[in-house]
Amino acid sequence: MKSKIHDQIHDQIHDQIHDQIHDEIHDEINDDDLNNFEAEGVALPPLEGSIDHGHVEHEGARIWYATYGSGSPVILLHGGLGHSGNWGHQVPALLEAGHRVILIDSRGHGRSTRDTRPYTYELMASDVLAIMDTLHVKQASLIGWSDGACIALIVAAQAPTRVAGAFFFGCNMDPTGLKQINQHNPCSPVASPATCRTTPSSPPHPTTSTSSPRPSAS
Repeated sequence: MKSKIHDQIHDQIHDQIHDQIHDEIHDEINDDDLNNFEAEGVALPPLEGSIDHGHVEHEGARIWYATYGSGSPVILLHGGLGHSGNWGHQVPALLEAGHRVILIDSRGHGRSTRDTRPYTYELMASDVLAIMDTLHVKQASLIGWSDGACIALIVAAQAPTRVAGAFFFGCNMDPTGLKQINQHNPCSPVASPATCRTTPSSPPHPTTSTSSPRPSAS
């Protein structure tokens, strides 16, 4: 009798887990327009499991970070209009591979704030170095996506001894071949801070706004 009840409970738990995984996979593969991904990203490990998390005051902004695990450090830099939640699938894989994973929300994104200055990749790269200094990370590998890729390359160029390696994709360091779209930017330097607080806290994509980040010529 006990064995039969045990088997029933086991089957119920198995079915619940199977249904949950099925629903999550269904949502992911049926999100062709990436609306769910843009709005929610992917669930990160609980902050309670992080070694450290918080904000660093730097250059007029409060930059959010979280660090998980131990080992050789890897810093994940998300793209424009994104946040650290976009790395939800990569964090567990890197932890399993024995790395210390450091997440950063770029200024004006996710949990990080910004000031009234226009975004520049150089300024955002300096935020990364400020986080590294705060965490006493002498050197790290960088993984950058889109705007995060540009930031990673600038960090590597400006502080090569701090970067063990950089993996970057979706990078657009030279936007001169793109068509300019004169789209209103509610968080432009002439907009009021109140306006910026009521709009998404991410910078416009470099292809759609004149106030988007531009790397300095070197």
